Amino acid sequence: MSRQYEEVGTVKELMRFLVKSMTGERIDESRIGWHGLDCDRRFALLKSQDKSGFPWFTSRDHPSLVLYQPYLVDPTNARESAVRVKTPDGQDFAIDSPELLEELRRKSGKPIQAVQLWSGAFDAMDISLISVESSKSLDAMVGNKLDRRRFRSNIVIETTPYLTREFPEEKFVGGLLKFGDRDDSATIRIKRKDVRCMVVNIDPETAKQDPAVLKQIVAQRKNQLGVYGTTERPGTIKVGDVIHWCKE
Repeated sequence: MSRQYEEVGTVKELMRFLVKSMTGERIDESRIGWHGLDCDRRFALLKSQDKSGFPWFTSRDHPSLVLYQPYLVDPTNARESAVRVKTPDGQDFAIDSPELLEELRRKSGKPIQAVQLWSGAFDAMDISLISVESSKSLDAMVGNKLDRRRFRSNIVIETTPYLTREFPEEKFVGGLLKFGDRDDSATIRIKRKDVRCMVVNIDPETAKQDPAVLKQIVAQRKNQLGVYGTTERPGTIKVGDVIHWCKE
């Protein structure tokens, strides 16, 4: 039996995070493979002597990490390109340079190393998605317009008017989302709601923390905002793509 899809919205923004916990970059299009968007979280910083199940050095440890700006030396060859990082004070280092790692060691008080993981360094799942509508609803709860980058989602969507419910992406849990109508359009399966941590408190422009953000998500949304997904069919995704949903 063929799947029945219905139009539910459009892709408004795409974000990839070259280095886990550093600032992300807006992109116009990407390939979605079996491990999420190309180059997303393929580098991470490791606390060398940490033997816990979560050894990453992240903005949980040092909020100003969100001010470090990684970039591809050759954006036309993303998969093979070297990655460099612009620091908040304007210096520019290779991701694995001794100078950058020493700077981060001074901030953390612990030895840090850079690692590259072809499958990505994800806390839960490979793809994260949030709607414009959910972001605006949280703005109203907090009483302040929030920069959506603090939620560190790969895909930001705007839903069609008939989906009048708040937090509309939650409707898609268990189903499939197809992006665009190309021969190589990507399809992802929405698996579950996104359980949040203190990272949402961090302003991506200033690194200042506002505890009211997570408090509202906990109090009003049972600590859930946005959704997680996995790749159902590898392919491409572009800003402006019409999104179709299939309930399964």
